[in-house]
Amino acid sequence: MSPHVRSLIKSLGHELGIGLAPDTHGIVALRYGEARSCVIAIDGDDHIRMLAPLTTVHDRSRRVLFITALRLNSSAGETGDGVIGYSERRCQLEYSIGIATQDLHADRLLQALHRFLDTSITLSSALENAVRDGIAQ
Repeated sequence: MSPHVRSLIKSLGHELGIGLAPDTHGIVALRYGEARSCVIAIDGDDHIRMLAPLTTVHDRSRRVLFITALRLNSSAGETGDGVIGYSERRCQLEYSIGIATQDLHADRLLQALHRFLDTSITLSSALENAVRDGIAQ
């Protein structure tokens, strides 16, 4: 991990008022809001990936969730620069985004994190509403 990326993560922690340091695999885990979580993964020296679980996929909700996720993914306005994907291992839909760190500064990383978290909450709600209503929105 480059010194620049290490500095970005440290500055992000400072801005959030918490100590942040990647583990030996380059992973930083954050908890926010109503027991929600976000993982920041250092992808080499030039990318940071953010990932947030959106909802668990059960057999009864699979079709509605996948159709809704495809519709949300097809609209950049809904997912921003990220994408909804499926983790078979965790049986959940997840929102992820990749950010190039080359010219990234701590304030822009904080803004990106806020947008990412806001978007993940919005997407999670849209998926939950689709299941509740029994329709693919």
